[in-house]
Amino acid sequence: MHWIIKKYKETIFNVKKKINLDKKKLKYNNLENLFNYFGTDKGSKVLDPYSRLKTRSYIKGHNFAKFYEKNLKKIKNKKINVLELGVWKGASTASFFYYLPNANFISIDRNFKFIFSSKRINFFFCDTTINDNLKKLTEFFIKKNVTSFDVIIDDGSHILSDILKNFIFFFKFLKSKGIYIIEDYKHPNYFSHLNDAKHHFFVDKVLHLIKKKKLFKSTILNQKQIKYFIRNIEKIFTYKGSCKSKDGNNISDIAFIYKK
Repeated sequence: MHWIIKKYKETIFNVKKKINLDKKKLKYNNLENLFNYFGTDKGSKVLDPYSRLKTRSYIKGHNFAKFYEKNLKKIKNKKINVLELGVWKGASTASFFYYLPNANFISIDRNFKFIFSSKRINFFFCDTTINDNLKKLTEFFIKKNVTSFDVIIDDGSHILSDILKNFIFFFKFLKSKGIYIIEDYKHPNYFSHLNDAKHHFFVDKVLHLIKKKKLFKSTILNQKQIKYFIRNIEKIFTYKGSCKSKDGNNISDIAFIYKK
């Protein structure tokens, strides 16, 4: 039954008309304006994407644009490959499409909600928690002749084990000097329902230990994987955005991890 539902959604997705970004001209040249224009919560002020009301109000986004611009400025105009995990309708991909004019994108999500098309964008359905999906995704990389990436952005599941398992699986696809980005990596610290490994270090602690080149015990990463990260990570930068929870706590965090 699940297979039938997926096939039905995929069929509807394939025939549904998309917004062709190759034909859509924009004058914006900075990420904040692009994020806000397309409505991704990476921006500073966006329409509430979770509201079902016809008249939606604006909410404060994570305000990540300045951090992206700081870390992507050296490769902004280069011909690069970008992989995005968790793209939903594609607002983030569309924003980066204009900001990185020579980049090619593979955008993946476990839902068929993506509304954009372009010669530079390939969407692929993938639930990264399912090994068979990851196998098919790897085959898709080979089919598209894109087996490594300059930038990988994980804005998918914010569940603790999912973040770390994505890191284990996808980091190996990152080119030397590439950047692996994890958005909202501290969500398991703030929201107990996202902490599915109760006695495991949070992601911020894992990154701190790797940065300090210290081995640690983990039920998710084995010692070989930890040593691989210690050997292959050159530097890690973390930043605080500006989105706050209902109780007033800042819940915006983003990490930029550079490969040697």
